[in-house]
Amino acid sequence: MHRYETVTDLCPPDVCPPPERGRLRRALADAAVVYGHRVLPERLGARLPPVDAAWGGFLGDAPEAPPASEERLELLDKGLEEWVKEDFGAVSGLRGVLAGIDGGPSLNVAHVLLPHQPWRLTPELVPATHQLRTLDLPEGPDDPAFDRTVRELQQAHLLQVGAADTLVGELIDHLDEVGAWDDALVVVVADHGIDLSPPELTRDLLPGNEDEVLRIPLFIKAPGQRQGEVRDDPATTLDVVPSIIDLLDVEVDRELPGHSLFDGSPPPRRLLESELDRALAVVAEREETYFPHGEGWAGVAAVGPHGDLVGQAVDELVVGEPSRLSVTLDDPVSFEDVSLATGPVPRMVGGVVTGSGDERPDDLVVAVNGVVAGTFGGFSPEGDGGRGSGLLAPVLVDGPNEVVVYEVERDAATVVLHPLA
Repeated sequence: MHRYETVTDLCPPDVCPPPERGRLRRALADAAVVYGHRVLPERLGARLPPVDAAWGGFLGDAPEAPPASEERLELLDKGLEEWVKEDFGAVSGLRGVLAGIDGGPSLNVAHVLLPHQPWRLTPELVPATHQLRTLDLPEGPDDPAFDRTVRELQQAHLLQVGAADTLVGELIDHLDEVGAWDDALVVVVADHGIDLSPPELTRDLLPGNEDEVLRIPLFIKAPGQRQGEVRDDPATTLDVVPSIIDLLDVEVDRELPGHSLFDGSPPPRRLLESELDRALAVVAEREETYFPHGEGWAGVAAVGPHGDLVGQAVDELVVGEPSRLSVTLDDPVSFEDVSLATGPVPRMVGGVVTGSGDERPDDLVVAVNGVVAGTFGGFSPEGDGGRGSGLLAPVLVDGPNEVVVYEVERDAATVVLHPLA
């Protein structure tokens, strides 16, 4: 039995040693923060640390990952343990479970909180230097920064989906390497969905978001199965264990809720009226309106009125006189010595733009190493300027990277870039 559980303890104590418990002091400190959010006036509660981006350690003491085994440490890249604690141990946790799978009989459970806030992991399984986004939004759709913030939140979530996808790929590759893939029963399932379409952005079930909130991923690869299929049978998470029992043909000594999805028994009820293919088409069409410029991760970074420039070389565009604007980036030093193998990497750029007077700056673009890597916008007042941010496409290289922010002047025929000081 190999298991990794961060916020649950499902394995019976006679099978698995109990997980290491956190200190009482930290638990009390977390409880005090939560209590303060519940009872203090809003103006005072706003000064407290947020409690919606992690399961604990709200005062800065991140949850500790379980002690690392020698096998797990051998699998970890240099420096991985330092940041993985901040991402709930998702990468090291799953890799630790995989390290114990040698092709012999075993039961393996990995509860990894991906995709989940804080959205820091990238598809390359290295963290961004800054938390990409949480579900903190401006007060309402009328706020000039609202649309931009929503897009960046959706971008951050997609990068986490990419990280989860990469880990599933590692799982499949490892099972194949040890000769266990054909005989293995593999289940990948989520616990809930989320609606990331504005203006709600919620886990709550509302009219019109059923397909986002109730349709969660459920992948089951049966032992010996070689051909995949897509099924739209009504199913819930309660059906996972009965299906495992049925596929493995094992005996149990208790009645279980749910029913097997493989024994031909009828489902108790249909949860959603919409058919799966139509639901997927609706979601895909909506995603395409969010990210209309290109495919892949560069397409995810290409948002805003200048998103069509992402991926173009600066040399292919016209560079004009310097802009009247200037920019102060939050963390320029993070671009000076990038290590893509061990991270962290700067995938989100933020900073303050000055020189526009009382006007809100238009969207800008950010070039990395001579290639337009992202857009820069969503400005909100800060000091005598405006604070903006933007996601960068994966164009960074090991070592120093040149970053230039440009103001964009364009008409129907030409695009001129004006570099900011």
